[in-house]
Amino acid sequence: MTDVQWIKFYVDMFKNPKIKKLRRLPDGDKIALIWIMFLALAGECNASGLIYITESVPYTDEDLAEDLKFDVNTIRLAIKGFGDLGMIEITNEGFINILNWEKYQNEDKLATVKSKNFWVVTIQVTQM
Repeated sequence: MTDVQWIKFYVDMFKNPKIKKLRRLPDGDKIALIWIMFLALAGECNASGLIYITESVPYTDEDLAEDLKFDVNTIRLAIKGFGDLGMIEITNEGFINILNWEKYQNEDKLATVKSKNFWVVTIQVTQM
């Protein structure tokens, strides 16, 4: 995977009706933070919005609670809320998928980064 160190956030993110609804839940501010952490995890995985430990091992609720340092019940409430609001889906294999990932990752710039990395690799290989 290409080493990309960024995702997009909109300055009006906290005006979004979905985020407002999530923040009204018990531990709502924690859930909003978990959303940002999920976006960061998806960016780290760099797999079109999928979140996983490895490409063949999905996160469990317990894994997420341990890694993100939240109570497992807060993680479960967050996942339910994200799912109910159409922000994520859970694949048949148990992977979390951020829906509308292209909103958070500029696919055009990502393609440019991948293209540049390809040429760097090609140049390095041909100079050997």
